[in-house]
Amino acid sequence: MTHLLILCEGEVEARVLKFFLRPYWQVWFRTLEVQRYDGNGELRAKFKADSEQQLTQEPESSVLCLLDLYEEPFGLYQPPQMTVEEGFTLVQKQMYQQIKSRFHPRFGAFPVVMEIETWLLADSVMQHHLDENIPSPERIEHPSGYLEKIYRSHNSQYGKISDGVSLFGKADAKRVFDDDCPHFEKLVDWLINPPNIPDEKSATLTKSLAEWEAQRDAKYAHLLQLQSTIQTEADLTEANMTETDNAKAEYYAFLQTRSSIFKDS
Repeated sequence: MTHLLILCEGEVEARVLKFFLRPYWQVWFRTLEVQRYDGNGELRAKFKADSEQQLTQEPESSVLCLLDLYEEPFGLYQPPQMTVEEGFTLVQKQMYQQIKSRFHPRFGAFPVVMEIETWLLADSVMQHHLDENIPSPERIEHPSGYLEKIYRSHNSQYGKISDGVSLFGKADAKRVFDDDCPHFEKLVDWLINPPNIPDEKSATLTKSLAEWEAQRDAKYAHLLQLQSTIQTEADLTEANMTETDNAKAEYYAFLQTRSSIFKDS
């Protein structure tokens, strides 16, 4: 595969998707283009024709269509009568049904739960920057509205484009992936493991990722074990503190190696 076209509905997405998702789209794609519509109504009207035109003209390219699940344009997601997962599945299915089946291996449709700002709220550094603790960011119904409230509480005004783009410049997709953001994980899985990649490469990537996760879990268990031995002030010897600090540093350094798996596969 050589080229990925992302279709999206807004200005923020158009400005940030290429650099924000770079650690993942570069695994298989050499180039990426982002095409934005004037809102989700235009996306609904044009994504089928634009996707099929791209996939026809460039047989080795792929198309990824992203839209907010919040106020999605098909009128399928009806909270609170249905869960977020049900809404995600319904909208995704609707979009795939509009694309000719022969293009499905090179087409991806992902409702963003709930808006692209969810990814900001899932980033641990952004949470610290905003002075917020957000354990389940995908459960926030209107993330951009949530950011507006945070800014108002600090006597400021949130600009969806100006502040949103600025915050994404400080955010990291790998931190979002590590948070409780399961639908973002599905998007990443599609980017690093598209349906039409060779089976042998897919199997190699899956095996490498499993091995990495096993090492991560072992290092974390070792760190917890060391921390558990420090029960009282008497246990706070220089040797114990040094060993624990070294284990902590080793664990966090290892977390940064995850992206190398995708580059090497």
